[in-house]
Amino acid sequence: MEWVADCYQSDYRDAPSDGRARTDGPCTYRVARGGAFNRPSSSMRTYVRARFVPETRLDMLGFRIARDL
Repeated sequence: MEWVADCYQSDYRDAPSDGRARTDGPCTYRVARGGAFNRPSSSMRTYVRARFVPETRLDMLGFRIARDL
């Protein structure tokens, strides 16, 4: 799974419609998306998401470095 910039909300109501990260609210939990080596193949979808406190450290949880071109 990969960390993304979004704060976790239980639904997409009032989420930005232009693709920006959702950063409103208390941001107690952060979002991680996608699958992992120890998860079933059905979890390898971009719509799969989980919530974790920002201090979470797991072997299956990382991030991707990217930049705009």
